[in-house]
Amino acid sequence: APDRIGVDAGISWDAVLAATLPAGTAPPVLPDHLELTVGGTLSVGGIGGTSHRYGCQADNVHDLDVVTPVGELVTCSPTVRPDLFDAVRATQGEFGIIVGATLALRPVHRAARRYLLSYRDLAVFLDDQRRLTDDRRFDHVQGQALNVDGVGWRFVVEAVATFTRAAGGF
Repeated sequence: APDRIGVDAGISWDAVLAATLPAGTAPPVLPDHLELTVGGTLSVGGIGGTSHRYGCQADNVHDLDVVTPVGELVTCSPTVRPDLFDAVRATQGEFGIIVGATLALRPVHRAARRYLLSYRDLAVFLDDQRRLTDDRRFDHVQGQALNVDGVGWRFVVEAVATFTRAAGGF
């Protein structure tokens, strides 16, 4: 459907994108490393640069196919077996193994502008990163701490704003 895609848990996020981007959609939250599997990231929660806006990957699932500890294959969702649905997301397989998922999709913009902000001071970096996520001007906000040889710690915020260009625009 336009707002969802059903996948096996072993599929990678880059394969999900290969299937959804031609239709102009994508999952709301993606991991930084797209070779990770859907089931693997859902079982640990899954965060990405858009989590400040959409929550974790496990928050953006319509339903899950799960093998329970007793070997039963169950489909669960917020309305069907919600106890199991809540128990298996972000619990590292403790209450069942995710074998399939129906992921939420959202329309995506065709263009983006990326900003990299560099800091030497940790407190300023954290304040700015918090401000950027709170004001919601950016769709993707992510921070990194880098230990640069001979220089020391540097901090970087990556902020991305997506948009759709007007017809005939660059």
